[in-house]
Amino acid sequence: MTKFLKTMLMALVMMSLLLAPVTAMADTNVVKEQSKILFESKEIKDKMELFERAKKGISDKINHGNTVSTAKLIDNTNKAEKQIKTISTTQHLKTVQESNGTLKYSYATTTFAVLPTLTYPFHEYVSQSGSKWDPAWGVLVYSTTYYDLYYKDSISVYVQHYRTSGSWDVSDFTYQFLSRSVTMMTIGTSLSGQPVIESVSVPLSGSFSFDYGTNALSFIKYDVNPANLDDCGTTIYTKIQKGSSIWDFYVTNKIIGPSDI
Repeated sequence: MTKFLKTMLMALVMMSLLLAPVTAMADTNVVKEQSKILFESKEIKDKMELFERAKKGISDKINHGNTVSTAKLIDNTNKAEKQIKTISTTQHLKTVQESNGTLKYSYATTTFAVLPTLTYPFHEYVSQSGSKWDPAWGVLVYSTTYYDLYYKDSISVYVQHYRTSGSWDVSDFTYQFLSRSVTMMTIGTSLSGQPVIESVSVPLSGSFSFDYGTNALSFIKYDVNPANLDDCGTTIYTKIQKGSSIWDFYVTNKIIGPSDI
């Protein structure tokens, strides 16, 4: 009887060893089936190539969402404010279908604002395309906002703003930067229905790139219904001087609610 039991135990051990790889493969297949990449595109990172795309109005469609960009100058002396036109281009980087059917769309939206040379910066461009965007520019400010839009149905759309980058290019050195900073903000309603206000400002001296995950600035997903969301995006601030004039220059890129809700 003892010999029989030993034989049975050995047989069971052998069967377990033979089945283990099969079980592991099955588990791996289950993991792979949890999400499916439906679309993927290589990101364009060259600044001037992105600038050309923006000037020509080339931009990928944002599914279930939208963006808006603004720029303004505020005179430090009399607080007079002037709107500066911006141009933007959006890249659709990836679409993933998650195991619960949710579609995750990944985008990068790059916004440009220009202060010209030859004239003082209290100026507005009359056109957003063509030669009007090819002056001998004095200052070129740009930022790229990276975000994911999660879509399950018309009442379950969420955004996660996870990275920002940008820089200042100067060709007219009569402009002087007195201070610079970038602010990443998310103000809205959390998944649990609680109001959320997250805003992080970082002083800068040059180009920047921040990944919220590695900088302890991770934002959870938020409802981007226009009724619930106030701000989600990036603002670049520059205190700038030209001659005796000093200005506050703001360039903002916001992710706004779905256009089809």
